[in-house]
Amino acid sequence: MLCAEYNLERLCGAGDCSLGNHHGFATTSRACAMGSKKKRKREVEGGSPDIPVLRAMREELSLPYLPQLFYPDDADDTDPMRGNEKRTGASTSSEPDSWTSVEFREIDGVKRVVGLSLDNRTLREVPMTNLKRLDALETLDLTANELSGLPNEFGQIFRSSLKSLAIGRCRLVFVPPEVYQLDKLEKLSLYRNYIVKFPGKLATKLKGSLRELNMSGNRVETIPPEIEQMKSLTRLSLSDMAHTLTGIPKELGGLVNLEYLNLHDTNLQEVPKELGALVNLRELVLSKNWLLEVPVEFGGMKRLRTLNVRNNPMLSVPRAVHETGATVLFAHYRW
Repeated sequence: MLCAEYNLERLCGAGDCSLGNHHGFATTSRACAMGSKKKRKREVEGGSPDIPVLRAMREELSLPYLPQLFYPDDADDTDPMRGNEKRTGASTSSEPDSWTSVEFREIDGVKRVVGLSLDNRTLREVPMTNLKRLDALETLDLTANELSGLPNEFGQIFRSSLKSLAIGRCRLVFVPPEVYQLDKLEKLSLYRNYIVKFPGKLATKLKGSLRELNMSGNRVETIPPEIEQMKSLTRLSLSDMAHTLTGIPKELGGLVNLEYLNLHDTNLQEVPKELGALVNLRELVLSKNWLLEVPVEFGGMKRLRTLNVRNNPMLSVPRAVHETGATVLFAHYRW
């Protein structure tokens, strides 16, 4: 009611609207609502230089659902810069989860696109013609497409802006070299591709910025010792590579800021005792391996809260580990 009265006053002028006439009030309320929607549409279009870019991208990629993010229907009175879609169930390949497709933020008084999801669009190449015009972009999700790489210009264009990049469930057989140029990159997801090598260059080029790395579900054989240089990492996932990974290097113990480490299903028969130096680690996942024991040095993980050793043939965990206060998820023998 307060919102309706505010709109009525602005549309009709103070003292011009008769709130005593029920039918008149209803008609005027509808007029006010329509006026409010049109006003918001003008504000969105006129206030953000990225709207025409998104519209051009929608046409290029044949995405008919994106306009709903900008212009909610008449029954909805939410901010037109946010989606009004409700999550009704799991998304499918034919119905992408569009309600998280665009994220705006006001920069220097102007609403800019800082996050964009183009996941699950069967893209064979990145739509750079329009994408490169989003010069405030910080987060880009390209998950579940048919990409085999990134355009040559990608790294240079987003060198100083992109902070999060997801290219999981695509057709990558190597880490795109354009990634090494992203000086501000903090999060990188490459899970469930066909990558056969963890390049040392990934560690040396992004060692100062990268905080989260997901390489799970690839075909990597070895983790290079250069990974020790990635001191900024707080989360690292190297799981689900049991058929290819030959071991875990002791240099992982040098990632002193690591809080989460996932080594699930990596065919481990032992883990380096040097991991005990991960004093900031809060969760360690070692499930579905062939471990007979974990090193007593793991008792040095004083901040450890969860140790998952399910589905290993081990019979016990050292007392020193229990004394950290961590919850040990310890289950049956792996037959």
